[in-house]
Amino acid sequence: MAKLSTKSWPKKSWEPKAALPAYVEKPFSPSPMQQDFFNWVEQGSGSAILEAVAGSGKTTTLIHATKLMKGSVFFGAFNKAIAEEIAHKTASNHNVCASTLHSAGYSIWKSHVGKCKVDSWKVTNIFRELYSSEKELEFQYCVRDLVSFAKQSALSAAVRDCPEYDSRWYEFIDRYSIATPDGEDEQAVEMAKAVLEKSNEMKDVVDFDDMIYLPVLHSVRSATQYDWVLIDEAQDTNYSRRKLSLLLLKSGGRLCAVGDRHQAIYGFTGANSDALDLIRQEVGAITLPLTVTYRCPHLVVEEARRYVSHISAFESNPVGLVKHLDQQALFMAAAGDAILCRVNAPLVDLVYKFIARGIGAKVEGREIGTNLKTLLKKIPDYSSFRTFFHGLEVWGDKEVEKLTSKGHFVKARSLEDKLYCLNIIANRAESMGLNSLSPKEAILREIDSLFGDNLSGVVILSSIHKAKGREWKNVYYLTTPTRKNLQDWELEQERNLAYVAITRSMENLYFVEYEGK
Repeated sequence: MAKLSTKSWPKKSWEPKAALPAYVEKPFSPSPMQQDFFNWVEQGSGSAILEAVAGSGKTTTLIHATKLMKGSVFFGAFNKAIAEEIAHKTASNHNVCASTLHSAGYSIWKSHVGKCKVDSWKVTNIFRELYSSEKELEFQYCVRDLVSFAKQSALSAAVRDCPEYDSRWYEFIDRYSIATPDGEDEQAVEMAKAVLEKSNEMKDVVDFDDMIYLPVLHSVRSATQYDWVLIDEAQDTNYSRRKLSLLLLKSGGRLCAVGDRHQAIYGFTGANSDALDLIRQEVGAITLPLTVTYRCPHLVVEEARRYVSHISAFESNPVGLVKHLDQQALFMAAAGDAILCRVNAPLVDLVYKFIARGIGAKVEGREIGTNLKTLLKKIPDYSSFRTFFHGLEVWGDKEVEKLTSKGHFVKARSLEDKLYCLNIIANRAESMGLNSLSPKEAILREIDSLFGDNLSGVVILSSIHKAKGREWKNVYYLTTPTRKNLQDWELEQERNLAYVAITRSMENLYFVEYEGK
């Protein structure tokens, strides 16, 4: 295949800081299902959904498939780390552009408007320009969330005359349990509409949502149209992501969406739980399966079948081990092992217990610490830990009660999780005797020491969401009581979370019931 010009392609998100060793491809013999997919690539037509169970080698399958694809290929990775991996492994394939959709969308938008800057505070700044009274400022966070969900759904103030325009805002409030001050949903919606309209006018400033939303809103097509567009982790896409993918595709081009509906776990961020079905309907795609896992041992697969009946283990996979342990057995975990949980508070509780035993451990996810810092800013300042603990309890009880009284159970549970984390961290900070620091300063220092990314040489404590796409030899699945008052789509996501946790194991899977709060 002749080398294609890449001058007008979107800038790749993979920009190595140092030269990496050339990717050495391992010998590969496709399975019958993989071969069916390759045959479709070479001899078929139209678009397809490649439904791949956990550990079925979808990345390897796609990389080999790109060699068979005629013309240019856009490989849309779910996040920057995956984009880097794909770019490295396809570096010799000059027809492949590996990038996140956000990176591609931002490049398209910059080409369209010229110079523009990224400002993650764009929506917040607009809100504060429009509203300044004490009462109005109470709406800041719910309006920010509403605007974000509107952008992910490609909702536009330009279509305010559409009969569904108003109802969509209230759907966001109901679906995502967005708490509005004193239940004033109507005022929150009107404020969100005004903020979105002002945000759309500011074309030279973009936030993270805008990188995808603005090209979709204005139907701006990429200067380079691709013969193939691959959407990885397609089960966790929202409307705007899917529309941008189509804007990258040539007329008559072919789209391949790769994912597993049973690993859809990002519904709370705005992803559609039925994303694969929506893609199938929109482009008339056929479905091709990958049902054999090369990662999980046979006994682990038996557990996974409780959630996904069609997953099967490759015949030469190890038997593995599945065992139920008590919480004390967690401290058998060694560096490189993973402890997974649906929520973060038990992980924060446990990380201190590991540290007390002289075992290196950290909680994966620097942004978790960032979210705790954001919450800490909302809590009044106190001069001592005694008054801080009392103030935290009073403030927290009031905010949780405010949410639950309005039926916003998801938000209430999330806040309770964060408050519990802060309480654990504050207790640790107090025990350190950091008397020269205020309670908040001591807690901030502790937060920075606990959370990180790309950890090595320690026991890894991770939320199941952060563990997506990862694998470990030994996985401890820390289970917590089933949440109540869940909507149907949330119940489905809870089952998916259990499936994702179980299928991270390459050898041994340990179920541990959390005995804490």
